[in-house]
Amino acid sequence: GSPVLEAESGSGRWLARAIDVARSRPVQVDGEPEVAAMLHTWPADEVVKVIAYWHPADPPEMADAQRRVLVRLQSACDLSGHELLVELQSPAGASFGPGDVATVVTDLYGAGLHPDWWKLPPTADVTSWQQVGEVVRSFDPHCRGLLVLGHESSA
Repeated sequence: GSPVLEAESGSGRWLARAIDVARSRPVQVDGEPEVAAMLHTWPADEVVKVIAYWHPADPPEMADAQRRVLVRLQSACDLSGHELLVELQSPAGASFGPGDVATVVTDLYGAGLHPDWWKLPPTADVTSWQQVGEVVRSFDPHCRGLLVLGHESSA
């Protein structure tokens, strides 16, 4: 929670702080519409983390709403100098099939999003990971990295 982040801030450890309203769909972020001003109060070494529950089969209105919020958040991070981590999860009642994560990542890059970090759901499908890697290298060769969600892992 917040006390732990405050205690660790400035320690040199990698920290990511959530900015999204928990389980919001479409994604909502704290501090809207003044999120850029709010980010200026955050320590510079904290990464801004947002979770988007997204699926390629989402209705266009849902996808458009999510794109707008994420692109505004990207702009706020650019202004404040914070790195951005975008976590993708499938919405309740849906799951990602082969190629779905690459499709969503491609869509977001096409909308102008370029997060420093991606946090993506695990998959045993090697082809899906190759597709995601190709998309990220194609759109953003300077992306800092891909993290894998661990909530469903057996290890």
